[in-house]
Amino acid sequence: MNPASALALAQFYVIDAVAGDVWYRVLPGDQWAGVEGQAVARISLPHLVGHEVVLRARDGSLRAFSPSMIQHCPAASNGAPEQALPDLEALEESHQ
Repeated sequence: MNPASALALAQFYVIDAVAGDVWYRVLPGDQWAGVEGQAVARISLPHLVGHEVVLRARDGSLRAFSPSMIQHCPAASNGAPEQALPDLEALEESHQ
């Protein structure tokens, strides 16, 4: 996608980065059930109610979930130091 197209599309969505070390576990009903991931962003569409939470799993994969599909797990970060997770900016660059 060219940069002009990306800018034109940007008016249709809002992405808010999640600060801090916030972890969630995916609830039953999804192929990621039981997976723990660090929240990295909230995505919403201005004309719709609600949002999705983007989780980064320990292997670096990213996926968005509705808040009803995830459960906060405050102790999840204990076994995974931040430096052990792939850098989000590097991951973004590798997918462009």
